[in-house]
Amino acid sequence: MVNTWDVYFGSAFAVDGYGFVGRGTVTFHERTVIFDGKKSWSDGAKIGIFLTITIVPYLLFKVALGIIPAFVVVYYFCASKGTSTISRRSIHDVKRKGRTITFRGINPDSGKRVRAIFLAGNVEEGERIEWEFINSENVAIA
Repeated sequence: MVNTWDVYFGSAFAVDGYGFVGRGTVTFHERTVIFDGKKSWSDGAKIGIFLTITIVPYLLFKVALGIIPAFVVVYYFCASKGTSTISRRSIHDVKRKGRTITFRGINPDSGKRVRAIFLAGNVEEGERIEWEFINSENVAIA
């Protein structure tokens, strides 16, 4: 059975280990979990955009746009549509506090162990998502 949940992956300043930010979905399949949404750009790219927005206008026009507008641009525009398929066998340490779900798993892009964090729409949905994780024979619970 396939279940899909609308979630909120955080913000461009608090990215989960899989790199997702903002609204997206988590889809549970028999052996995999699929994250779908906006993936944050690398920290280097975000810093480059930030510095470009703050320094270049000053050098060219002697007008400083300021730090806050630069943060807004980085927040809204430094992410692209992306998908990650995560093996349920790589998921460990599933925890829920209210509507916040966290777990540790292997990022298929980097091969590194990372911590995922996302918010369900409400506490009841959080409980259902937690149930999806912990009631699978393919997920190791620590």
